[in-house]
Amino acid sequence: MTILDARSPARRSHLFAKTQVSICLVMLLIVAAGLARAAEDSGEVKLRTLPPVTASVAAFPRLVAGADPATVERINKALARGDERARSAATDCVRQGRNHGAWSRKVSVTMRGPHYLSFVAADDWFCGGAYPDTGTVALVFDLSTGKPVDWGKLLPELVKHTGTDTAGDGSTLGTVSSDRLSELYRDAAKRGESEPECADALKETELNFLLWPDAKLDGLVLQPTGLIHAIAACGPARPIASETLKSLGVNAEFIAAIDTAHRQAGK
Repeated sequence: MTILDARSPARRSHLFAKTQVSICLVMLLIVAAGLARAAEDSGEVKLRTLPPVTASVAAFPRLVAGADPATVERINKALARGDERARSAATDCVRQGRNHGAWSRKVSVTMRGPHYLSFVAADDWFCGGAYPDTGTVALVFDLSTGKPVDWGKLLPELVKHTGTDTAGDGSTLGTVSSDRLSELYRDAAKRGESEPECADALKETELNFLLWPDAKLDGLVLQPTGLIHAIAACGPARPIASETLKSLGVNAEFIAAIDTAHRQAGK
């Protein structure tokens, strides 16, 4: 075995290389800690993507960091139950359609903090019968508690009535309604791409909504729910900009969270 003298060039080179490696490892740890702290300071949570529930049904991502352990566990259990409902609905649909049935789901994360975590699942299915159908499942959590957002308490300026609806997969969805929300939605429909006959259909229909925050759109999204099939196409999701929400005196903390998420989404 060759023993290197501490004064030899080879020994000095060996020590220098070890020192450089140690410095690099320390720097990597510092950078990783800095990124983690930045995410924590921004209120942005970390999510983990899961394999699909079935070949055509996406799973909800799981929360892995950015909230206390009890909150993480509570939210992830709710997401797991959502995946299981989708699995069961898809299986039943295929059976009812006598192998011609199909169910697909796409999942979007519309906000990942601060303060709120929002998932939207878009479902398409055909289980036999006269026509295929579509539906939306919105899951919005308060990151301080892990519980679903109570829109009536959070947005009393906009929400006057709360209720429930049943999604295509059997999920019980919280719905909200008010004259102000209906007015906001109808005004947004006029500005957007909407068929002329939809204006009358929406005017004559009592509207109930799903709500969710959207970081990229920098606003609150309204999705009519429970529309009959004949006018379902008149009710796409439409965003209400945060600036509009501010003018209505909506909860300032909620708007600030959306604005912060919007800036983070643009990075």
